[in-house]
Order: sequence, then structure tokens, then C-alpha cells
Amino acid sequence: MTVQQAQKSSARPISFDVETSGIDPKTTALLTIGAVIGEVGKPGYREFYVEICPPDGLVIEEKAMKVNGLDIEKLKKEGKPEKEALSEFIEWVKQNQDWTALGQNPSFDIGFVREACYRNGLKCPFPARAIDLHSVAVSIMAAQGGYPIKPSYHDPAGYHTSTELDDILAFVGLPRRKGSHNALDDAKLTLEAWQRLVRHLYRLAHPFQTNKHPTL
Repeated sequence: MTVQQAQKSSARPISFDVETSGIDPKTTALLTIGAVIGEVGKPGYREFYVEICPPDGLVIEEKAMKVNGLDIEKLKKEGKPEKEALSEFIEWVKQNQDWTALGQNPSFDIGFVREACYRNGLKCPFPARAIDLHSVAVSIMAAQGGYPIKPSYHDPAGYHTSTELDDILAFVGLPRRKGSHNALDDAKLTLEAWQRLVRHLYRLAHPFQTNKHPTL
């Protein structure tokens, strides 16, 4: 496969999102996985969704459950065992040519999947490199005049981008979400937002000039 062919074949990443019982993948639970690939209504479009019974011993944080709106008792009764759910997701991923993950801050979602796979003796299907919707959107915002920032969680003396998924949805012309989060819905919204951003970039695209870095 040539470089040009490889670039063309990588244009269909797997958009996925997870809901969890906290922010630490080692101590809190992976509760749902939602994923989509392709464009709605076109050949090759596929969806995946699974709800997971949280393993014993993991922390269930009240704040996180308010965000995701899930019923933890229902998940304990009706959710699939973690290993079974992960195995189904891995098989779904392997049916796609491209295993590149797309997400809003995908390191968070991949981190939970990777840790859950480790707990169950499974191999996480996602490579280290992923497409971050946030980075793509913020880059375009920067080119158009700037992006919103807020004080850092770690040190209020510093600032970082405050661009959330809802900000990106509004930026690309989609309505902001209402109510609790849903992994499959968020995966769909992430994919649609990314596709709109890519189409915007394509309309602006022109060949780059070949020249040296000014200081190297």
C-alpha cells in the first residue's frame, strides 16, 4: 500500500464514546460504550452500543452518575459482564478496515477501554494514535480568531481551552445537547461534527508550498 492509498483508506475512523462512574479508569467503572462508523444512510454505516454491569470493588461516584443519567442498579441487574461486553466491542471494531478512534478527548475513552481490557486479559483494539475532535475544532477556531479558555484545574494561574463538545456542536451548526449524556448519541454527534469540520477544511484546502522551517 502506497502512502497515498494509506491516507485515503484512513478516512473512516471509528467514532466512539464511553460513560463511566468516575474519571479514574483504575478505580471507577466503564458503564457503556457507543460507537459508529461511516455516514448515516450510506453503505458501510454501522453502530454499536452496550451497557455493562460494573465489576465489584470499583467506585461509583454520584457526580458522574448525575452526568450520565444511568441507573446503576439497573446496570447491575441487566448490564452485560465486562469481559463479554468488551469482547463484543473488540469483534465489532475488527470488522472495520480502519481501527483509528475518533472522539472528544479520546485519550479518556481509550484509557477506560484499555484498563478494562487489561482487567479481563484482553487486548485493546485501538492504536496509540487517535483523532481528537477537540484539537481539530480548536485549530479551526484559532484560524478564525481564537478559542475560549478558562483557568486550569491544576493551577488557576494558568489557562487552557474550555471548548467542550457542546461548544463544538454549536460551532458546526448542530444544536447543543439537552439532559444527560448517552454514549451512542455522543458518538454520532462527534462523527457528524468531525465530518462537517473536515468538509469545511476541504473547501479551504490548497496545495502547501514546499520550503524549510524558518529557524531550522
